[in-house]
Amino acid sequence: MAWIDGTDAANEGVWLAETGEEMLYTGFEAPEPDGGLKENCMAIHSGTAVDVPCNGDPELEYTLCEK
Repeated sequence: MAWIDGTDAANEGVWLAETGEEMLYTGFEAPEPDGGLKENCMAIHSGTAVDVPCNGDPELEYTLCEK
């Protein structure tokens, strides 16, 4: 699983990149996103997006970065 820079912490269900631009990604794994207010970061798991806690979840061992 890898964190991919999306968060909906400011407005539940509206995913924003670190730049503040809205992420219009719709490839969430069913039944995701399902974490409500406790899971506000986006990660990739098995090729699809999931919402996860932003507090250093040990499963998020890798971070993808854009250069």
